[in-house]
Amino acid sequence: MSKIIETLKKYHWDTPVIIAVSGGIDSVVLLDALYQSHPQQTIVIAHVNYHLRAESDGDAAFVAQLAEKYQAQLVIKDFHNQASSGIEGRARDFRYKFFEELAQQYHSQTVLVAHHADDQVETILLNLIRGGQLNQLTGMSAVRDKVLRPFLNYYRQDLFDYAQEHHLSWREDETNFDPSYTARNAIRQNILPALSALNSGAKRHILDFANQIARQEQLMNQQIQLFLPQLEEDWTKVPEDWLNPTLKRWLTDKGFYRVKNQQLIAIDHLLKNRQKPSGYIDLGGDWQFHKIYQKICLKKKAKKPKKPQENLSVMLELNQWNFLTDKPLCWSNQQPEGYEHVIKLPGLPGVNHLFLRPFRSADRLVIKGGSKAVRRVLIDAKIPLENRHHALVLTANDNKILGLRLPNGKWQMSQDSSAQANQDSTWLVW
Repeated sequence: MSKIIETLKKYHWDTPVIIAVSGGIDSVVLLDALYQSHPQQTIVIAHVNYHLRAESDGDAAFVAQLAEKYQAQLVIKDFHNQASSGIEGRARDFRYKFFEELAQQYHSQTVLVAHHADDQVETILLNLIRGGQLNQLTGMSAVRDKVLRPFLNYYRQDLFDYAQEHHLSWREDETNFDPSYTARNAIRQNILPALSALNSGAKRHILDFANQIARQEQLMNQQIQLFLPQLEEDWTKVPEDWLNPTLKRWLTDKGFYRVKNQQLIAIDHLLKNRQKPSGYIDLGGDWQFHKIYQKICLKKKAKKPKKPQENLSVMLELNQWNFLTDKPLCWSNQQPEGYEHVIKLPGLPGVNHLFLRPFRSADRLVIKGGSKAVRRVLIDAKIPLENRHHALVLTANDNKILGLRLPNGKWQMSQDSSAQANQDSTWLVW
């Protein structure tokens, strides 16, 4: 019995199996081996007609004949490309979305694709040339979600031998032989033959290196898993040497699979910049990585808040409740009783009103031994940049600043306004 059939016999499926069939030799061999190894298995053939070649409709007709031969259900989906570049990536995203839709439709847990060892070598070299993360040099996963690649240990020649032995026919895509058509074709037709000429075991050695990297990645991931809770609680607790790999894993877990190396370097610089306690890095797609002191998070790009009008203020009258803030606020000259929060103010002779307004760049708060810019007070209080415009200052008629209401609801009073109160004291209550 063929080793390929023996390989497939090791699998057992209780639900229909989706199999991607282009009509080329790889997928035809997979379909035949699946049928031979699991004759009672319900098979659903998924075929994408890309309409990129004159032969595309012929490929679809051939796959329809295969579906009849192997007693399989057939679903064909048309891909209509509207752009002149990036076709390969869009086509890949299109077909995997199609596979997932079929898996849901047929309640299947398995999508079989016919990638083999030569495809794996090409993928590894492509990722190496394009640049990226070390784990991309491990190539394609044998199993990822519902996608299963049972041929990754077989070379193209193994599949060709199987097809010859079982008298199979298939469709040839002539563009696969054109090294100028895609980067993958150039690697297949030019680079790999040159490497194999230097060392006949070049492909095997490349795969060996990929497997070594995969094993190291597995060990690293076990340790990273221990650091992930610390990263979200307080990123400074993660050992420096483990910060970058832990961040990569955290981003991946959040669904950010294609973070560029330059973005990771920028994040690393932001975290290590002690002069910038908060900031963000654009990740693309309207998403940003945010550092807020010891916390990190991902946020959608916020629309820039309208700059508060500097002349916009609310007048507080004695013993009248105001609802400008999230909690009712009252300025009172009556001894407060039973209130949750009370701040005592000094006597303010001749002052009939107080005002709450957005802070201005020139505003300063009196502190012991001098004064401090309100902007610096907000920084010291670790108020995130995007929330600082919610800060309000409390002023008297002469625009003297009595206190600052922070966006978190806490108050910080001027030292002279919180001096020992006298019989003319007033209070803020809420």
